[in-house]
Amino acid sequence: MNIYQFIKNSFYHARISALILLFVIFLQPATGLTEPSKQSDHDKVTFDINNLPDPAFWNKLGHEHQLPNPFRFADGHMVKSAKEWPSRREEISKIIQFYEYGMLPPLPDSVTFETISGAGTGNPVIKIIMKVGDKTAILNVGAKLPEGKGPFPALINCSFGDNTDFFDKLINDNGWARISYNVNMVASEMDHSGVVENLFSYKDYKTDLDAPSVLMAYAWGVGRIIDVIESGAFENKIDAQKLAMTGFSRWGKAAMVIGAFAKSKKGTQIAVTAPGSAGSGGPAIERFLSSTGAEDDYIASIKDLPGKELYLKKIEDNNPSAKEYAVKAVLGMEPFNEKYDETHNGWTNKADWGGIQTLAQARNEVPAWFCERFRQFTDLHHGLNLDYAEDQPDRTPHGYLCTIPFDQHFLASLVAPRALFIYDGFKTYRNNVESQYLNYLAVSEVYSLLDADNSVGIKLYNIPHMSYDYEVQDIIDFGNAYFAKKAPLAKFKEPPFPINDPRSRMDYKRLDWAAPGRTPLADQIK
Repeated sequence: MNIYQFIKNSFYHARISALILLFVIFLQPATGLTEPSKQSDHDKVTFDINNLPDPAFWNKLGHEHQLPNPFRFADGHMVKSAKEWPSRREEISKIIQFYEYGMLPPLPDSVTFETISGAGTGNPVIKIIMKVGDKTAILNVGAKLPEGKGPFPALINCSFGDNTDFFDKLINDNGWARISYNVNMVASEMDHSGVVENLFSYKDYKTDLDAPSVLMAYAWGVGRIIDVIESGAFENKIDAQKLAMTGFSRWGKAAMVIGAFAKSKKGTQIAVTAPGSAGSGGPAIERFLSSTGAEDDYIASIKDLPGKELYLKKIEDNNPSAKEYAVKAVLGMEPFNEKYDETHNGWTNKADWGGIQTLAQARNEVPAWFCERFRQFTDLHHGLNLDYAEDQPDRTPHGYLCTIPFDQHFLASLVAPRALFIYDGFKTYRNNVESQYLNYLAVSEVYSLLDADNSVGIKLYNIPHMSYDYEVQDIIDFGNAYFAKKAPLAKFKEPPFPINDPRSRMDYKRLDWAAPGRTPLADQIK
């Protein structure tokens, strides 16, 4: 090709490119949405926070494996200071409700209570009476009070039952009260029946895309418990400003949503949120699937792929019953080898972690955990069998969701600057515990912005999916430090995983943003 032909072709291609550009601009949708410069570049999309696009819009954009930035407003500008966070928090609250858990029901017209048994015994049971229009609903809630006048901090434990044996002596011996919360009375996982449905009579939960999930209904119910505590329930011996929320497994997911959204009529919220072994739908990041050995956004089926081999090292722990289980993962000797054992102050954890529950799978396992709109997000990795189990074939063949314009660090950020304590076990099969650490790192950026670094912590134990007394003791220890405005014990800040693990480095690089003035984790890893 001579010079003349080259110039002629260049002008020709330039004209074609210009026409294509004009054509694309002409086809821009008139919805206030801005298409990204490339299909996977979600971070350049802007949208109307008061008129959120449906999941089909995000599905069309395709893969986005980086963690969405909580500091980026819907209109594209960035949070520059803590003063701007309440406005961004309100946006995140709308995003999480609209896309994932449904809308928080409105406040009732009235909330009153009666003590129906146990007055003066330390075991009061109250009847909460809620009215909306001409409808009335009842919720019975029990407590176990320590000796003394109070008011006491209280640990609310949610489950299907009243859990009267939930380590009551341990909790009371620490000067805390224990409140039992039967979530099934508020909203049933099976059919949504319960207090919330009785009061608000939502239409079909499969067609009403804004209807609250059961987890959001649970949050509404805890708001009513706070209402009556502020009105003197439980013999006026519980401090409404010192409430901690916990739950284990599926109820750990509930505890996370409750901590984010539960609010009394006066605006009081849960002071300490402690999701226990909650995994997907709780503190587990959907975009980080650690036991499958994700690398460069490629994930193989776990059916024939073992979990990571970890080398665990003991850490200092002042909790006597937890000393044997207080550990963290370390790289150990390089390269990995069998010599890293007790003589090196650690041991090898060769547990087969099995499959990971993802949001793509969880929304099918228990649809009521999420709003119906959440089911419209496409699983672009379908068929990976991430939650493979021979005895439970219904878990397959799900993959994970990467088109969602949020991840679970958005939910966690709604708790800040109030206290958040994430706890789980290294041998928990489905809970994706390393991704919970990534959530901790991500939400720590929000806590840093709000000058509340001492209010967030994490601890993983060398245990399977079980609830132990020392975990409850750690919740109390963390809460006491928070209430006293002291730094938490070092064990709650001990990194449970090394971010320079070559098998996980690409996943930690998904955190490529930071609070203003701080260095993103992705750059630290570089």
